[in-house]
Amino acid sequence: MIRKLLLLLSAVLILCSSLISCKGEDTPTADYVTIRTSLSLTNLQAYGTLLSEFSKSNTDIIIRDKSTTPSDAYKLGLSLPQTYGQENSPDIIFTDTASLGDSVMENFAAIDEIRATYPDFAGSIHPFAIACLSGGRVPAAVPVGGKFLSLFASRKLVAEADMPKMWEEVTALSQKLSGDGVNLFSGDEQSVILLFEQLCVQTTGKSVAHNKPSEEWLSALRMIDELAKASAFSNSAEDRFAQFNSGKIAMVFSDNQSLSGITDKDSTVCVFLPSIGGSGEKIMRCTYESGLLITKKAMEDGKKSGAVIALADYLLSDTNLPKLCEEEEYSALSAKEDASALEKSIDLAMREATKVVPSEFTGKTDFGSWSDVGEHLSELIGGLSTPEQALELIMNPEKTLSDLLVVSNTDLALPEGTTDNTTD
Repeated sequence: MIRKLLLLLSAVLILCSSLISCKGEDTPTADYVTIRTSLSLTNLQAYGTLLSEFSKSNTDIIIRDKSTTPSDAYKLGLSLPQTYGQENSPDIIFTDTASLGDSVMENFAAIDEIRATYPDFAGSIHPFAIACLSGGRVPAAVPVGGKFLSLFASRKLVAEADMPKMWEEVTALSQKLSGDGVNLFSGDEQSVILLFEQLCVQTTGKSVAHNKPSEEWLSALRMIDELAKASAFSNSAEDRFAQFNSGKIAMVFSDNQSLSGITDKDSTVCVFLPSIGGSGEKIMRCTYESGLLITKKAMEDGKKSGAVIALADYLLSDTNLPKLCEEEEYSALSAKEDASALEKSIDLAMREATKVVPSEFTGKTDFGSWSDVGEHLSELIGGLSTPEQALELIMNPEKTLSDLLVVSNTDLALPEGTTDNTTD
């Protein structure tokens, strides 16, 4: 009898053990939580892998995902719902937040509201990036990708004390460096375009990508002309990063995706060109568009909110965020303890920036193409045209420099003492 009881007890224990081991997606416990997610970025494969790995480590959380690529969403008409307060609507979404109107954004919890309960939420994300993505609205989206464009200087060639604080000091620094056989910038077309864009931003206070040329641009062109006369531009055919790494130029423009081109990251720092007119303004050109948002509905659910934050923190970690955004324009959003001098200087520049201007520059604009602009800038630094002529050519894409240089016979003044002997 005792033996039968022992065998029965063993069978019950084995069955209980099997039931416990099967909890999760197949047989969840009564305490399981369901999170609904949606992603409309490009890297669905990495996203799916991360969700799978999270699920394996959190068997009491069930994830129901409804994601699609942006192109498929467009084709199928699967635009994001206009409300996120419904019972089966997503709790977490990744999307291009710029496309969401104010009425839609009201459905998402503000970052500060979340941090009131979860102080460490998105703690590794740079405040600068969060402010950029908010676009003046109450910050609710956590940036998951972005692009910045800035100027970098070699501390081996330009000491911190020698960094120009006024525009006049830029040309003086250029002349000083040229005496040692070093140029300030590369003279290749792309580098000059990037410098011109930066000067336009600083003189007009706005992006130049989709604005038609105006007389405001003349100031930037005159600055380019001044720099050319001060031997600021190299005439090397080498790549600008190769010139920078070999010490032939002291400064180089780069976006975050091209920083790998800089080899000596411990002697390179992110710098600002002097403000125009001595205003002291420090302008960073930066664009953040994609973000993670959490609905108010999810945060108001006491049982669900902790699980939602756990998943969000997992996806936003320093390890996983680059994987999620490897096909996006991912930027290191925070400087780590073991960061190089270059990374630390970027972090500092982001914190010191007093103004952010979008950096989405495109091949085509309202006034032609940037390659046409680059051609006219090359003519300017080569001494073939004046700033006024360069502006006229930019404003009138159908014209060429030869058009401006052709002078009709009727406009030619005859030397004194001569007569016009032409006949019909």
